[in-house]
Amino acid sequence: MALFGYSPVKEGCTVADPGRDRRKAQAIEQYYLGEEAIYMPGPGFGWRYLPYSEIRGVIPGRETLKEETLLVNFEREKPTLRLIYQGGVQILSLESSKNAETMLGILKSKRPASQAFYENVLFGNEADGGSGT
Repeated sequence: MALFGYSPVKEGCTVADPGRDRRKAQAIEQYYLGEEAIYMPGPGFGWRYLPYSEIRGVIPGRETLKEETLLVNFEREKPTLRLIYQGGVQILSLESSKNAETMLGILKSKRPASQAFYENVLFGNEADGGSGT
């Protein structure tokens, strides 16, 4: 196994030159959004990538981080994006809601035909009632 390198999240789904695509990509926190794929930190100093053509949906959400010590209990929410692809899900954890909104917008522009973009989970404080399924 190489210390540096690029490996696809889903076997058999590759891009022509992931190194060049990643070097030209836009950085949002620890993730890079290139022209052909999204790049995530991998094992060692390597990178894992998921081509946009494989993304079937993106679901924004939140995760709660809890830390309990003898002196204080701490709880903090962080935004997440779940990238759904055939055969699995890749969860991206971000620090900032603004960065999550930016990344969601870029993913929508790269993959407008995706089946699931649930902005109301990320953007809305609206009540769940009102919109029928």
